[in-house]
Amino acid sequence: MKVTIDYRNKQKGVVLVISLMILLVLTIIGIASVSNATIEERMATNFHHTTQSFQKAETTISNVINAGTLGAPAYAQANDPLLQAANVGQGNPIGPIADATVDPLAASTYTVTFQGEQADACPGNPVTQESPFICNGYQVTSTASIANSGAATTHIQGLGHVEPR
Repeated sequence: MKVTIDYRNKQKGVVLVISLMILLVLTIIGIASVSNATIEERMATNFHHTTQSFQKAETTISNVINAGTLGAPAYAQANDPLLQAANVGQGNPIGPIADATVDPLAASTYTVTFQGEQADACPGNPVTQESPFICNGYQVTSTASIANSGAATTHIQGLGHVEPR
């Protein structure tokens, strides 16, 4: 005697329900992964823009410091931001002045403030009363921003500059 069991009548769609639940869980995991990747990409882009603005601010300060023209002809000294600040007087900043370097993505401005004679601002260059040189202190403030990103950095640097009396 042969017994046949008809399973078609006993199935109530349990496999379909379980497979739909598994599919739903996998879909949720996939959406969460894509969302996480998007957030990480935004974070990396923001970090990149912040780093770019910091580097632009540093470059601007470096350009101001390297523009020193002491001992150069008068026409060259007219563009020296340190001499301009010293001529304005102690505590009176010049600027903000737009950095002259052309960069379509990053813009920066700077101010220079003459802080007067400061012998301790020039370590390694001892300046005495008998010396033909003095050590003047300056504060250079640079603000840089990256276009269309909202990233901006302000960097302040003090420096000592040995100059003739």
